[in-house]
Amino acid sequence: LCDVVKEVLRAAQPTHKHTLEEVDITAPGNEGWFERYKYDIPVLRLQGKFWIKHRLSPEDAAQGLEEAAAGAFQERPGDPNAESYPNRKPKS
Repeated sequence: LCDVVKEVLRAAQPTHKHTLEEVDITAPGNEGWFERYKYDIPVLRLQGKFWIKHRLSPEDAAQGLEEAAAGAFQERPGDPNAESYPNRKPKS
């Protein structure tokens, strides 16, 4: 997870309580995450649903975290999947 996104989430913590779980997609056991997100990091998921990729503004953070706190968070469109990219080389 990039430092900029971490800082946005840290700054939101006082007013929007949340827990951050970082996943190293290159670690053993995370091959599925790597195959899915290797070209689109960082990818953020909220309550198990796709939230946002590449950048997170303070406004996006506040909106998503408020929706989650209210139980109203809906998955956003655009969940990347590198396995479905047209120029992807098949696994050997």
